[in-house]
Amino acid sequence: MHTITDFFNKYSLIENPYSKDNNNLNGFLIEGSAKELHYLSNYALSHHNHIWTVYQYEDRMVIKAGLKASNIGHLITDKPYSYLNEEYVDLFRNNNLKHKEKEKEIEDDLKCVA
Repeated sequence: MHTITDFFNKYSLIENPYSKDNNNLNGFLIEGSAKELHYLSNYALSHHNHIWTVYQYEDRMVIKAGLKASNIGHLITDKPYSYLNEEYVDLFRNNNLKHKEKEKEIEDDLKCVA
């Protein structure tokens, strides 16, 4: 399982030129205004494999490769995704100081089970 941390370590984001709120993933999230969706659809024509869908599933944020329906928004990365089913999941509801330690512990546990 890939984590949100893995995503941000692997990819750099392209800034949303229409973002009015720098608090939404620091101005990178494309949420759904008409201008943003027009920009996203035009960008996807030539760089479809740079588009990511961000959505909430139960209590976790998920970033999934491709342009899909979303309840949060979309991101554009500087380089293409590796495969269409590429997915990154936030393992925790609340990010805190122990997030990285806990994430590593769970990943280690998953390796032992596999």
